[in-house]
Amino acid sequence: MPNPFGFVPQDSIATVWVIAFMASLVCMGVISRIGPSRLAGRIEQTHNQYELDSVVSGFGLSGRSQARMNLTVDFAFIPTYVLAIGLVCSSAASAFHSEFWKQFALSIGWITYIVGLADVVENVLLWSLLTTGFNSTSIAIAKIATQTKISTLAISLCFALPSLAILILSRLLKTT
Repeated sequence: MPNPFGFVPQDSIATVWVIAFMASLVCMGVISRIGPSRLAGRIEQTHNQYELDSVVSGFGLSGRSQARMNLTVDFAFIPTYVLAIGLVCSSAASAFHSEFWKQFALSIGWITYIVGLADVVENVLLWSLLTTGFNSTSIAIAKIATQTKISTLAISLCFALPSLAILILSRLLKTT
């Protein structure tokens, strides 16, 4: 199976990872600062235009523009977290001796693209709901995209976080 992040030169992986990780943290901070919190979940619970308007008005006077700004920053956040998580999986694959685990790590790396794609679909549909109004089909598809994003992100993180810890520990042990 090809490396989903093979486009990053081997000698630049650590630097690119740090940059992607730091950019992810900045995006998360900006999104939490902009608000509104739980944007997707609140919009996806609406059943008609009145409920959508009620949710958006609950965001405050500039709620609609705040929500659009939140989504704009989230669009920038997507490639940063996909790259950060994916590079961990790619690096883990390189570190494994077992072919099974190499392929498993690469598979998880490919899954991060599904996470990003689901997040893009979710954001586009939420943007549409905020700008053009209620649409039950958009709500239904946004819910599916959100559930897909969350479940595939959970799978990716369950592999990437322990892998990151092992990669960091092994690098530290090599330098001592």
